[in-house]
Amino acid sequence: MVNIEITSVIPQSPDTWQVDWTETTRDRQGALKGQPVPMRALVTVYTAEPTSQTTDEQLRNNPMGIYVRDYSWSRLL
Repeated sequence: MVNIEITSVIPQSPDTWQVDWTETTRDRQGALKGQPVPMRALVTVYTAEPTSQTTDEQLRNNPMGIYVRDYSWSRLL
């Protein structure tokens, strides 16, 4: 099992965010399977207004209409 702890979210531009988090891996009994791993991603997002073709289910699943356009992530050294 991998636990994720978000440590920071910092805007880099109006539509790009830097997200830092730590991944901790445990076995089925809950014992650590190594050291926690710091990670970083750049996530570019956009918003889309509902259209006549937007379903009620889509609105329930994503009421703010925020979508990821691009992302890249890597382990921090």
